[in-house]
Amino acid sequence: MRRDRAEERIGTGGEHAVEPVVAGRRNALLLPGRPRGHRTTGPQALRTVLSDLIADVPALSRRLAERVTALDVAYAPSDPAAHPLTGRRAPDLRFAGHNLFTLLHPGRHVLLDLTGKTPAGPGLPVVHSGAPLAEPHPDWTGVLAALIRPDGHVGWASDEPDDQSRIAAAEAAVAATHR
Repeated sequence: MRRDRAEERIGTGGEHAVEPVVAGRRNALLLPGRPRGHRTTGPQALRTVLSDLIADVPALSRRLAERVTALDVAYAPSDPAAHPLTGRRAPDLRFAGHNLFTLLHPGRHVLLDLTGKTPAGPGLPVVHSGAPLAEPHPDWTGVLAALIRPDGHVGWASDEPDDQSRIAAAEAAVAATHR
């Protein structure tokens, strides 16, 4: 394959561009940042390209880690009207002085009340109350309360501004997890 044809097929530019060339009858890769005459073949070439991408592209590194460890698994909520976070893995939210994953260490559900208005009481174990997120998280903008399962997935979330409605929904969510 001529070089100009290879560039047409895979594109050019960018520091991650990989240029396939034909070296005799074996395919080889000219890798970015390597001397022009340096050709890498076979699995080592792929390993080098992927290692460089993982090191240079943090979003790719994070996505691969989530896929490999199954942290990207989401469960379909039983209620079609559920909050969009329901069933998704909760990130390690940071609050003043602690974080969500530390609250999950005992292996119990964690009820997050980001308003400070949910009263602790029978059937409603408020584990975190009042302190807002120390670091904003785009998916959690507007969330006022959430029930986090011991596996770190969101069992229930609410952006309901009415305190009484939100508290009643939190009580129902907690009751449903302790049947």
